[in-house]
Amino acid sequence: DGRRAAAELNSRGLPGIGKSFLALELACRLRQPLRRIYYATFKDGASAERLWQSARRRLSLPALFVLDDCHLAPEAGEMLLERLGPELRGGKLKLVLILRDQVGGAADQPDDTLAWLARLKEERAIIDLRADATRTLAVACHLRPDFTGLSRSRIERLHNTCGGDLLLLDEILQTLTVPQDIDTLEVSGVLANVRTHYFGGNRRLPTLAKLAALAQFDLLPRADFFEGQWQPSEETSADPLMTQMFAPARYQFLHSSLAALVLRSLVQLDAGDDALDDTVASITAAALRDYLLHLTAPSNSSGEFALAIAQFLRAR
Repeated sequence: DGRRAAAELNSRGLPGIGKSFLALELACRLRQPLRRIYYATFKDGASAERLWQSARRRLSLPALFVLDDCHLAPEAGEMLLERLGPELRGGKLKLVLILRDQVGGAADQPDDTLAWLARLKEERAIIDLRADATRTLAVACHLRPDFTGLSRSRIERLHNTCGGDLLLLDEILQTLTVPQDIDTLEVSGVLANVRTHYFGGNRRLPTLAKLAALAQFDLLPRADFFEGQWQPSEETSADPLMTQMFAPARYQFLHSSLAALVLRSLVQLDAGDDALDDTVASITAAALRDYLLHLTAPSNSSGEFALAIAQFLRAR
């Protein structure tokens, strides 16, 4: 199998479909020979030069590097592959690249502007994760063995409700007692469960909602954008959902899918289910507009504006 023999492997798919989990699970199961496992992400602003030097320093033993969010720096990914060519060919290093697809794109036809992605496709070294009903059923039955044997109509209803997003699927399954509950499944009940799970009940957290609106595009908004906006204890409630980064200080949500789910659950408190989509869109547009204006201030780096636009246009 070309996938087993390849020194480089690409895992690609939509947000929330399990790319990072799959890549790390594969890495942990690669026993022969025993390898050190390293993880890095382009979210941290890592350069190809820095990653190359880091990999070279860690090859005293065979190593496997999992490099996430390659869609943020496709040219850097290509440069890294070129510079690590001797190590990859020598067999001491293996590399797993994780790439987010754009919605509406042809997942079976990699971007032809990325030579390295086209080459991996030719070498059958791409794992293409698709959000279909069959995969939703497999994950649901793994989490809930009592759901084995679901009817086709229930499988489709479950899949259409979660859209293939594994986080949302997990939240949904926690609200279902028996398979028959799928017949009356409503997202509104799931969102109420999210509020209880993360915030202990129905709490209005407007600044967290603004942060989630930006984080659903995988943006890492600067902390100074939110100065003076946090309500008492609101930032504390948000803390388990994100990490704080520095130089400059900024917030990173655990995952864009979680951000989208939290945003909808918070907005639901002030908008009925019929108006939920429009209200989420309005809050998202306002948050993005205000943040882009914030990035155009003379004290901020102009490069961040372009990055924010690029990530917004690529996102779900």
